[in-house]
Parts: sequence; structure tokens; C-alpha cells
Amino acid sequence: MPAKGQSNLRFVRVTLPQTINARLNTINDACTRIEFENDVKKCAHAKAGSAVASTPLLKAPLSGDVFFVKNGHPIPDLFVALRGQVNFDLIGRITIPGGKRLATTFDTAPDVPIRSFTLRLLGGPNTASIGAAANLCSASSKRAKAQVDYIAQNGKVRQVDQALKVGGCAKHKTHKHGRKH
Repeated sequence: MPAKGQSNLRFVRVTLPQTINARLNTINDACTRIEFENDVKKCAHAKAGSAVASTPLLKAPLSGDVFFVKNGHPIPDLFVALRGQVNFDLIGRITIPGGKRLATTFDTAPDVPIRSFTLRLLGGPNTASIGAAANLCSASSKRAKAQVDYIAQNGKVRQVDQALKVGGCAKHKTHKHGRKH
């Protein structure tokens, strides 16, 4: 339950840094909402990643895959298929405000306390996911942050600059004299 003076979430908006962009093939590769609702396995080609959500109201976290789904908008939506003690599909509407940065608004957040939420997006040339506009392993890209806006049921807004964790970057070996290779 929220602490005194706090409220559960009404919706969340995540705006990715300019180092991450949309892939044009994502629009064509997205599955349809009917495919998603009838048999989510038919959407494997549109898999965007995975997610885990934890709430104190359930014994175990909910987890599942994330898909790009054609949902009546020019850009596919992000469907998070959370499964576990209960099943819940969290839908994020993707937009590109100002034509510069990808933003996803989850306006169907359940009115329950959320302990944690982790979203892992797939990357790489053979995925239906997002792409990189810059080398995500560079020092400047590693400092790039997503802007996360939390809007509570009581109308309060909290904005957070969230550091991103990029997997697959080579680790540099450091020699005795501190030089990297």
C-alpha cells in the first residue's frame, strides 16, 4: 500500500534518449491485435523484449514477453503480456513527439502498489525492436538517460531521469599502469 501522502500510479510515460530510435521494419513486423489476443505465440516475430513487475499484493512477480502490436495507430503499440498469479496486458502507446525521441505512455496502469517494474528491450539487426542512432557502448551514450514521468492517481507528478543499462558492450581490460585496451 502507498505510504501516507502517496498514491498509486495512474499512468507512466517513458521518453527514450535520442541515441535510441525506431526501426521502420517494426511497423511492418508488428503482429495484429487479433493475433495477440487469440494466440500470443503467433506474435513471436514481433517480440520486443521481456518484463517483470512486482507488487506486494501478489506472492510472486508477474513476468512475460513484450510485443509490438498494430492497434489502430500509425505506430504499433507496446504490449506487455504479464503472466503469473493473475494475467495482465499492459499497453503502451508509442509516439514520437516533435519527431525526435520515442515516447511510450502506459495509461492503463492498474491502480495497485507497484514495487518494481523492469523492461528489457531487444536490440540488434535481426530483431523487431528498437535501433541505435549512435554507438550505445560509447561513453556519451552510456550517460544518456530516459525521462520517466510518473503520474499518480492523486494527480501528483514525479519526473525521473533514469539511467539505461546497455548489455553486450565489451569490457576493457586494464593493465597495471591503468591503460585500457
